[in-house]
Amino acid sequence: MPPAAAVVGRSVTRAFRHLSTQDLHTRRVEEAYRVVVECVAAVDPAMRLYMFGSTAVYGVHEKGSDVDFVALSKTDVEDGKGEDAATQVAKGLQAEFLGKLARVVRQRHFSWNVEEVRRTRVPVVRVKDGSSVDFDITVNRRNGVRNSALLRAYFEQDPPCRWLSMGVKRWSKRAGLNASVVGGSITSYGFNLMVVYYLLRRGALRFIPPAAIDVAQVPPVPPYLPLEPPRNDGAELGEQVLDFLQFYLHEFDAAHHVISLSRPGITTKEQLNWTKNAEDRARMNGEKINYQWCIEDPYELNLNVGRNVTPLKRDFLRRHLEKARETALLTATE
Repeated sequence: MPPAAAVVGRSVTRAFRHLSTQDLHTRRVEEAYRVVVECVAAVDPAMRLYMFGSTAVYGVHEKGSDVDFVALSKTDVEDGKGEDAATQVAKGLQAEFLGKLARVVRQRHFSWNVEEVRRTRVPVVRVKDGSSVDFDITVNRRNGVRNSALLRAYFEQDPPCRWLSMGVKRWSKRAGLNASVVGGSITSYGFNLMVVYYLLRRGALRFIPPAAIDVAQVPPVPPYLPLEPPRNDGAELGEQVLDFLQFYLHEFDAAHHVISLSRPGITTKEQLNWTKNAEDRARMNGEKINYQWCIEDPYELNLNVGRNVTPLKRDFLRRHLEKARETALLTATE
């Protein structure tokens, strides 16, 4: 028998009590942004810098959290609903720009740890111990800005829903489910999509067409969005947590349905051709793609954000969803 909602809410709220003593304002990120803008301008003055990721989505910055920046061309911004190029040529040009940027950052800030990561789906420059904020920089990738703006638009409809998202994200990392942890399979972005999809299915949020998000209309640094304490001493949050777990354990049909913000209502695997046959064909071509737990990316065509969830990891996810009910997202064990 899971604990009462009020107990769950208080437990999750206690897990975030450290935030009450922190300055969550995004001003530290704005300082890092200005430093990176200067470095980007030294490579190409026409490029514009945007922030995306969790700080943009939540409108707050927790101490120790990394920040994501992307340098976009004038064309990228003006064609703010365009698709990102996914060719090897495009990836090579991105790596070339980032190589130049990394050299500028090292020259201007020689004490910083600057790492170029090229052997990833998206080339990135990682900067650690550079200032009060560590950050990653990519280039010519609008999708990150758009998906962050989409999630932000959803959370702005009901800002307290951010507590559910933050609680689920924290739980996913401690449970070993998050891709940032060795053995994890779903990114924080993927868990955010799960949270928003659940809230849409419950009618707690209004559907936003992904096409409505235009980079040209997105502020490069989204403004601070104050985070108020959970309502009713956490009781409402506790109800949401338990209902979220109930939804994914007993209502969401993982065998046939897709977690999707691309269209209102239910999306099936058949609609997207994300079937066992498609999985088998991909393996024959040497691709490791799974359609066990399907999360559709709102902007990148035919991208399953849950593609790394194997049958074993799907069962692992279900076991942790069950355990999360008894442990208030693993907060009652602390």
